[in-house]
Amino acid sequence: MSKNTATIDIEQIGDIKTYLQGRSTEEIEGIINNLHLALDEKKRENVREIYEKLVTDISALGYETIHDFISAAENYGIIKSNRAPRRPIPIRYRSNVNPEDTWTGRGKQPKWLQALIQQGHKIEEFEVSQEEIEAAERAYADQEEKDTKQVAKKPKTSKKPATEQPKEEPAPTEETASVEAEPSEPNA
Repeated sequence: MSKNTATIDIEQIGDIKTYLQGRSTEEIEGIINNLHLALDEKKRENVREIYEKLVTDISALGYETIHDFISAAENYGIIKSNRAPRRPIPIRYRSNVNPEDTWTGRGKQPKWLQALIQQGHKIEEFEVSQEEIEAAERAYADQEEKDTKQVAKKPKTSKKPATEQPKEEPAPTEETASVEAEPSEPNA
């Protein structure tokens, strides 16, 4: 590959076919590689400019990070999350004292359970029955099915205004008035 292919100014080339005619395949491949490098650099510059503007705009709205802004947009329903929804983990243990105190059996034991065990209770006393777990899973599946049906039935919103005003015809100008006044002649 010759050195002059690295600094080619496309605007000075003119017709690309004429320019490439008589060049070796290595020279043409070098030109193509240089064009790809120039394109990548231009894309990088564009992304950097857009990113900097986005960060500035997001900060002006009061968000600390782009992730915070995207999460807010997802919560407002502006964009859809690309994360798959997670199924809730069924609870395995429930407090006899406060039924809102629950634990899935994963991770560190909650303080309410630790306190009751230290008082002499056994963890088995707080196990949720298998029927209750299955009922909760069925309820979640039913709700999930209901939600997907509602999304499918959502009507498309029209972008037309609720009441359309009749379109006014433009006022005739001198030019259009004279054309309208002349009778049209049928073709002979």
